[in-house]
Amino acid sequence: MFDLQFYFDKFERFTKTHPGPIPMSVKLSDQESQIVVGTCVHGIETGSLPAVVAFISESVQNGRPLPWTFVLGNPTAVLAGKRFVESDLNRQFDFMSPTKGNLQPHNLEKKRALELASVLKTSQFFLDFHQTNLPAAEPFYIFGFQERSYFWARALEGAQVLVTRDARLPFEGGSLCADEFVRLNGAAAVTLELGEKGINDQATTLTTRVLRSLAALTAGQNLLDLKFLDHLRTQAYNCPELKFLQTVHKEPFLGQTLRPQLNNLFRFEKDCVVGKSLNGEDVTMPVSGCILFPKYPHRHADGTLAEAMVGDLFHIVAPMGEHPLKAFGG
Repeated sequence: MFDLQFYFDKFERFTKTHPGPIPMSVKLSDQESQIVVGTCVHGIETGSLPAVVAFISESVQNGRPLPWTFVLGNPTAVLAGKRFVESDLNRQFDFMSPTKGNLQPHNLEKKRALELASVLKTSQFFLDFHQTNLPAAEPFYIFGFQERSYFWARALEGAQVLVTRDARLPFEGGSLCADEFVRLNGAAAVTLELGEKGINDQATTLTTRVLRSLAALTAGQNLLDLKFLDHLRTQAYNCPELKFLQTVHKEPFLGQTLRPQLNNLFRFEKDCVVGKSLNGEDVTMPVSGCILFPKYPHRHADGTLAEAMVGDLFHIVAPMGEHPLKAFGG
């Protein structure tokens, strides 16, 4: 079985034979790229990399000059085996805000976000592959609702579930993710969570299938042509409808410890015990729903945190009562 270094090195070799516009990027044609594919934005979410490398290799061997650019998001974090080195890369795309050190020039991830943004702002579609820390009941899309992005997600058939929200609401207050940056710039962007972090067969198979679907969907198409949206919409409506979930609760982190293996998209009923507070009281589900992004920060032997805690302890998501096209518009 090939290890991560093998795929990293192979991607890096393609950056020399088919260099993209920024470090650790690959461009498959001389045309301006209409599609950007992201892998390893978080350094431990490496599961899409083998399929990305294989797809690039196949495209090169077949002489298929697709107008695509591939970006390996956080190469330093990948090599370090960490989610990030100094700050969470996928929270660094709010370039107008001085909060959270967003304008600090010495911040490694901020510098990388600026490089990535220079590519993303010229794209018509951004497909970003992610993974969750723990297993998930199934793969899922997650992004603020936008009609075109919804059509892309449905047409690609990468998942049956879309966790969504009003696009005016950020995923995390005071920050901006890469896909949010793209949509704010008027293009479409889809984030696909492949399942548990790391290289595994499920992630490789799903990434391969989605990349091939993307190639088929856009073959011979100019994404800037107004007729492409009609084509995309038609292809989307020929595919099964998605199931829509939205966040109904965010549990703030106050030092609690969750019980083991609260896997993503597993359903728990209201009042179910899911952990313990600092004073030993039960942490319970305030509403029924599916757990999403439960956090298990590393701790010292005495229970104190050994690393900075980023974000909420967990989210709870539940089915939407109406289609997001009606609830949020496009």
